[in-house]
Amino acid sequence: TSGPGGTGTTNFVTKWTNGTTLGDSVIFDNGTNVGIGTISPASLLTLAGNNSITFESVSAQNQVSTIRTDISDNLFIEAGIGSGKVITIGQLSGSNGRNIRISGGTNSYQNDNHEFKSYANSSILYMNSSGVGIGTTSPGEKLEVIGTIKANSVKVVALSLIHI
Repeated sequence: TSGPGGTGTTNFVTKWTNGTTLGDSVIFDNGTNVGIGTISPASLLTLAGNNSITFESVSAQNQVSTIRTDISDNLFIEAGIGSGKVITIGQLSGSNGRNIRISGGTNSYQNDNHEFKSYANSSILYMNSSGVGIGTTSPGEKLEVIGTIKANSVKVVALSLIHI
């Protein structure tokens, strides 16, 4: 018996092109960096092409999360659809976490929560279907501020005033 046939190109990872032949894959390894779809990887892993990465969840819901860009170079980070899906940019946990959290409600468009956190891990700005909270994660009105407000001018248009 003879061994497999085929040819390869330097630095390309080899793959089987059929049952008995080896050839080049789309993976390029220069010994330092790896490129998929490129022969000049600029970092440890460089992806070129449609710039989409799909992560498949191991959860019972079999959800799929995706990081991708579109033709206008907009970045999309998409968590699986359903209750409790969270996207966190920044430190995930700990007292020094500065992060932006976006979490889904009962589906991908209802009851969404958006939260911007400070260095002390307390909420700076929180938005949900009820309203916007500054210094609170449970706004009871369209805008609720816990703390002092400073403004050059404030315009209030009201049919009636409520005294508390």
